[in-house]
Amino acid sequence: MIGRVGYLDFKNVSHLKSFAKKILVPDNDPFKEICQKPTGDKIDEFYTMRNYLAHYSYAATRKLERVYKKEGMKKFREPSDYLLSFNQKNSKRRTNVYIDAFVKAANEMATFLGI
Repeated sequence: MIGRVGYLDFKNVSHLKSFAKKILVPDNDPFKEICQKPTGDKIDEFYTMRNYLAHYSYAATRKLERVYKKEGMKKFREPSDYLLSFNQKNSKRRTNVYIDAFVKAANEMATFLGI
């Protein structure tokens, strides 16, 4: 049983799915089948950028550096520069890669809900 729910701050997609699983019955849980890899990973990366911009803390900077390193980048860039650059793997602007991940998740939830 979950006690009183106050301000919700989900750390990542897995945390959101775990919380939803605790409060929703399986037939009404649109989160359980969405955001599988790599979609969920891209959403998590986007929130890492958001946290960096919200806090500018050492921890947030290190997490963002790990995202960039995974993409093969050796030098730190501000999220605005990073998002406007092109992904070498698919020649898409990185902004579009993240928008596509959110759109895919929204479409998966809509399909689950029958809308």
